[in-house]
Amino acid sequence: MINNILITREKTTEYNLYEKFLDTSLKDSRLTNKFITFTEQLIELEVDKEKFKSIVRRYFNENRDIYRKNLKYYISNGWNQEVYQILLYCVIFDEEKLINKDLLKQILQTDLDDYSKCLSIILWIKKSYSIKDLLNILEIQLKEIHSKYNDNKSVRMQEKYWLMRYFIYSLINKGLIEENELINHYSNNNIKKDNKNYVKSELNMKYVLQKDSQKKDYVNKINEFYALLLDKDVALIQIGNKENLFEFL
Repeated sequence: MINNILITREKTTEYNLYEKFLDTSLKDSRLTNKFITFTEQLIELEVDKEKFKSIVRRYFNENRDIYRKNLKYYISNGWNQEVYQILLYCVIFDEEKLINKDLLKQILQTDLDDYSKCLSIILWIKKSYSIKDLLNILEIQLKEIHSKYNDNKSVRMQEKYWLMRYFIYSLINKGLIEENELINHYSNNNIKKDNKNYVKSELNMKYVLQKDSQKKDYVNKINEFYALLLDKDVALIQIGNKENLFEFL
């Protein structure tokens, strides 16, 4: 009965109720979590999640130009919640055609929230775009952010985009950003080592989280805390395994 009501497309008009709910949620970003929860509840009732994905992908394909235009408008105006909504739907429903590389670059280079940036990184990896380009963008962004703080007192993991930092380090630990990619990044950008032989890159967690006797004790304690989380493989944003990478339904 649920399938007949929500999933089946009416033959004459091709009307689909679930698609209508999707369209309604996209008119108000405050409905994002309600729509996701609603979808999860339907899956618990044994509705095939692949059917939901198919409906969402078809919807975005038919309205691609509209939502690309909307997304550019949201980005330029710094509307975090609206950007987050579209990116989240693209990740959850495996919609990979709506978002292109230029849009992802724009999001990563714009002053938006951590969640939108982390979702952009997920889509970048899922779409197999150049990791070299991604690392260059992230290095520049994190370096610019850190430069706005007092280096002697600031703790990177308390600065803006700390969650994105942690997510990047988690991806490195999981091997989704490979060590050889990082080594090439350091070499191509001529990034030097410090007096402890750590490469002075914002992407190098050993450099960022190292102990420093010249800094106040609380700085080292914060770094030790995040280093412990990473060592214990604590995910603040779920990644999944190789069989179910970035699967959220």
